[in-house]
Amino acid sequence: MRNYLLLIILAGIFWGCQKKELEKTFIAESESKPISEEQKTITNQDSIQKEQDTTIQPKNDEKWLSTDKLWALYNDSKAKVKAAEEKKDYEEMSKFSYEAAIYANALERTDIEAWQYNNAAFYLIEAFKAKTDYEQEMAHLNSLELKTEILDYREKMKKKFHKEKRLLSKAVGYLQKAQEIDGTLDVSERTTVIANNQQFVEEILNLLE
Repeated sequence: MRNYLLLIILAGIFWGCQKKELEKTFIAESESKPISEEQKTITNQDSIQKEQDTTIQPKNDEKWLSTDKLWALYNDSKAKVKAAEEKKDYEEMSKFSYEAAIYANALERTDIEAWQYNNAAFYLIEAFKAKTDYEQEMAHLNSLELKTEILDYREKMKKKFHKEKRLLSKAVGYLQKAQEIDGTLDVSERTTVIANNQQFVEEILNLLE
């Protein structure tokens, strides 16, 4: 009888130990269970929100392009035009004149903007003349007297001019912009200069048709 009671007591102790081990196992499995995609999304959103909350916002009085900065950029573009002029690089001069026009627009100086668009076109015209020997070609054409000679030379000249047509085609866009802006301003010397440049470009392009 005594031995029977002892066996019951030992069995109770053994079952209690097994139950605790099972509880430990269940907890361990729960902690190592993979996080669901939904939980990951929520966690990522929380992290992003924290990052946004800690982002330093720029001060209201800190503007990337102040008026002084714009004038400095405009003057820098003009200086680059001057530097390119010393090298007789007309395409570079046109490029930086266009850049100056952009800054003039930001400064709301439409009068300067119109001039700079005109200049951008003018330098492309000068590039065209330099690359095609325009002055010499026209002088030679005008020196011819026989109609057949004039027609033959004109065809040769057209082929030569056509190689640099892109310069004048680009100038057209700048002149259109210059004329559009100039139309909102009082008539001035600028109006005449833009019109003369536009006339030259149109005449050459018509010749190449």
